[in-house]
Amino acid sequence: MQSKSSSHGENRQRALACLVCAFVFGPIAAHAAALERSVAQGKKLLYVMNYREVDLAKKEDPPRPALVKMKQEVLDEDWKVVAHLKSLGFNVTTCDELADVSLAKGKDLVAISESVNAYEVANKYTFLTIPVIVWENDIFDDMRMTGKRLRVDYGTYTKGATSFELFNAPHPLSAGLGAGVHQILQNPAPINWGLPGLGATIIATLPDQPDKVTVFAYEKGATMEYDYTAPGRRVGFFANRGYFENLTPDGQALFDAAFLWAVSPTQE
Repeated sequence: MQSKSSSHGENRQRALACLVCAFVFGPIAAHAAALERSVAQGKKLLYVMNYREVDLAKKEDPPRPALVKMKQEVLDEDWKVVAHLKSLGFNVTTCDELADVSLAKGKDLVAISESVNAYEVANKYTFLTIPVIVWENDIFDDMRMTGKRLRVDYGTYTKGATSFELFNAPHPLSAGLGAGVHQILQNPAPINWGLPGLGATIIATLPDQPDKVTVFAYEKGATMEYDYTAPGRRVGFFANRGYFENLTPDGQALFDAAFLWAVSPTQE
């Protein structure tokens, strides 16, 4: 088991090692073509979100209109994401964060929204053998996708950013985008990040900050944190609240690629 007492400098070295591995051991091609939407057709997706926050906010006494407004915007964004995923061809079922994991039975993919409360979801979906996409970074550790230390192994870049640096152009998760800096968001916004283990595939980081990885993945069978073997594909994604309509075309391409890659056939 990896020690939890390693220094921040060691984590930076580990992140750099992951990037070096991506170049040395990855495909030679300049960049891969974007995945076809056809891979999503008819795939069954369980979208885990938070249904209850708006009603709970409305029941407060005295009411806080600003809180109700914020919670409603979060819920509205989830429904916009669901509509977009349906437009890609996915057969989407939604459930609340309190739902039992058994709802994932028979599904091809689970997506966990940033709107969930981490303590309600925790490791509920960790052991699924189907792919899981996560953009609630407070469960990256529960999912064995990163270590457990807040602001070291995972966190949120609260200063906000618009651009990412892409490192792994040959990988389908790069959506056909070349290596280098790309504008992902139209306006600066907080960015969720994680520092995955050496078994991860790193796609993007904040520019000049290799220890703040914004898009990463584990192939089925890859070694995750704490010597855990990925039971299915896993994708860690940067999205914080209010992100979806703020995406640039490149950002939208990365978002779609995460879902398309997750359900695409494994390349032998």
